[in-house]
Amino acid sequence: MKALLINLDREITRLAFQKTQAERLGYEIERIAAVTVDAIAPPADDQRWARWQRPLRGVEIATLMSHRIAWERVVAEGCAMLVLEDDAWLMNSAAAFLAQLQAASNVEFATLETRGRRKIVGKRHADLPGLRRLYLDRSGAAAYMLWPDGARKLLARADAVPALADAVLVETAGLKRWQADPAQAIQIDMAQRYELSAPIPVASAISSVARPSRGGWRFRVRRIYRQVVMGLIGLRTLFGAQRREVQPASKQEGR
Repeated sequence: MKALLINLDREITRLAFQKTQAERLGYEIERIAAVTVDAIAPPADDQRWARWQRPLRGVEIATLMSHRIAWERVVAEGCAMLVLEDDAWLMNSAAAFLAQLQAASNVEFATLETRGRRKIVGKRHADLPGLRRLYLDRSGAAAYMLWPDGARKLLARADAVPALADAVLVETAGLKRWQADPAQAIQIDMAQRYELSAPIPVASAISSVARPSRGGWRFRVRRIYRQVVMGLIGLRTLFGAQRREVQPASKQEGR
């Protein structure tokens, strides 16, 4: 199996960690050089980037563009591929899980990650008990498996409404989303929350940049619309879906 690794040129420590992790779990890495803010085209102040719920920071646009490169590669390869940001930390059980996941039916996108927030998840997959239908997520684009049909939907959504990369994953209509349960990955900055020792030190490039203004009335209307949509999705909990935080597999592995 091949993993597409999004990695900034300067992040050599993270790259070394990812190479070690890939060797441990038995998959191949194809490195994607992460887009930098100075390479954004059109520039960050162009109105093309003003279609989401709030203005986007340059680093957020660059992250979206980096993921778009990965999505285009999945389409070009014509097969399911693992997409990783360079601070993704996979659990020991991920290798066996991914081997099964590749053969699962009716899946276009499967997130391996948990990030300390509750999600709305549904029934387990018929072919893979460690996979649940995902109805609502709020964050996390560090570790996911993507199929060509799903990649095409994400590309179309990102072209129509450029947004945070994880927001595109969450908001794309018609995407067949699934969640690893227990989660098979976390971002390294979440290690303390899950009582794990981080393998390397990390700092978020996005959180180090000041958040922009929330924008004018058009942005506000979009935010309200999204809140309504999430409220409607939440009604699924009345019919058997669960709203809860997915725990990482490390809790079962004793790491």
